Amino acid sequence: RIPFEATSKPGDWSWFLDGVPYGQTQDSVNSAGTVDWFPKKPGRHRLEIRARAGNTIDQVEFTVRGQENASATY
Repeated sequence: RIPFEATSKPGDWSWFLDGVPYGQTQDSVNSAGTVDWFPKKPGRHRLEIRARAGNTIDQVEFTVRGQENASATY
């Protein structure tokens, strides 16, 4: 599990993971405003916060390591 957290809740901005909107539904955001992501395979990824107008406000690139389809215990 990888938690994504911002200092403010989405309103004028949205999460994008690998260019795809992520955490857009109220069900996917917990009470602390954190969105959890469960990687399905290793590799490089980009998380962006984009303004409603579509411009990128902030971004981070990261690599998930591990065996593909490996089950994890938390």
